[in-house]
Amino acid sequence: MPFFVGFDCLTYPGIDEMTWLKANTNLGWCGFYLAPAPSHSDSSWRGSRSDLVALGWGLLPIYVGQQTTGPGSHSVSGAQGTLDGGDAAALAAAAGFPNGAKKKPTGQRQRKKGSPSKRSSTRRPVR
Repeated sequence: MPFFVGFDCLTYPGIDEMTWLKANTNLGWCGFYLAPAPSHSDSSWRGSRSDLVALGWGLLPIYVGQQTTGPGSHSVSGAQGTLDGGDAAALAAAAGFPNGAKKKPTGQRQRKKGSPSKRSSTRRPVR
């Protein structure tokens, strides 16, 4: 099973740091915070998607919806979850993620036609 090394940083480190990390580490993906979200108001990742993709980063969109404790809103109902899901989709589209984005990372082998698929809980970044 392939693994892809990545990281998650609450605030955007900046293009210089991301360029250095890509050139000097084995990191292949990073969390990309969609904001403003109910429990994550920092919008520092906004506007950086195209630069990160150009550097070769895989991106894992993260939306921090309603939480029962901590900062932000605390309305944790099914109806609110549906609203937050719509908000997350709109923020992803505004950030430039394609609708229904789900791409394999560069270098991942294709499964041979007819061979059984192996399901995994490993998150896979999108570009």
